[in-house]
Amino acid sequence: MRGLDDHFGKNVELGENERKAICGYLLNHSARRDRGGLPNRIAAFLSNHRTPLQITKTRFFRHAQDGERQ
Repeated sequence: MRGLDDHFGKNVELGENERKAICGYLLNHSARRDRGGLPNRIAAFLSNHRTPLQITKTRFFRHAQDGERQ
């Protein structure tokens, strides 16, 4: 949540209340806390690879998009 003044070329800074709400959501739904579902499927695709900054650049999303094209 740092660097939102230049988030992929855009300024998306948030107020303190919004920042806290989003951080809370992200932490509560991260792969380490969520006992299944999408966060853990994405984490499984990451394995030992470097984590991209954009979720759409992960192997999970690229794989899912490839399946939609077939």
